[in-house]
Amino acid sequence: MNRLIFVPQYPTPMRYQEWWYTEFPLQLSEYFEEVIVVGELDKNRAIVKDMKGFSPVVDAIAFELAQMNQFMSMGLREDDTLLVADLSFPGFFSSVLHHRSLENSYAICHGTSKNAFDYFSKTKKSKWKIESSHAGLFKKVFVATHYHKDKLGWKNIEVIPFPFPPFSSPFHFSPCRRTLISVGRDGIQKRNKTLERRLEKKFGFIGR
Repeated sequence: MNRLIFVPQYPTPMRYQEWWYTEFPLQLSEYFEEVIVVGELDKNRAIVKDMKGFSPVVDAIAFELAQMNQFMSMGLREDDTLLVADLSFPGFFSSVLHHRSLENSYAICHGTSKNAFDYFSKTKKSKWKIESSHAGLFKKVFVATHYHKDKLGWKNIEVIPFPFPPFSSPFHFSPCRRTLISVGRDGIQKRNKTLERRLEKKFGFIGR
């Protein structure tokens, strides 16, 4: 079996990126001889101060630049498989494939500037060209839904199910006081006020 080189997103505390950092290597380890995680985990890493955001931008950029340096200094093998956890944000890592390409390179795409409310939507005119060019560096680009596949329109897109978050916790919590709790960030992409009103009408207040 070959090796998997996994390039995770910045593992923002209390976001799915933090879980993916450990879960992807854990779930994929049975399919590869070795799983190499690119990017060291800082226990004192930054949190998101604005709850509408999904990642601390400056820290995420520094993390990705360190990943690029680590990848460029690695001893690669022809049968290595590369998996990049975010094609678009911050969006620098894919550039290293112009210097060190791997035949089996894959990426996950979450949004891109084509989304009207994406982080890069204000610079869509130039960013979309970069995202599309970077997508062409990979054998496959994975997305979670057919909506994303149709919207992006790249020929190498494949729809796959993403891992579900854990449904239990080793920590002890006090008894639940609310019927519904929303864990989505408070952003226009993550909330549907019409749906929330209907749910609150049926179940009561949604805690956040």
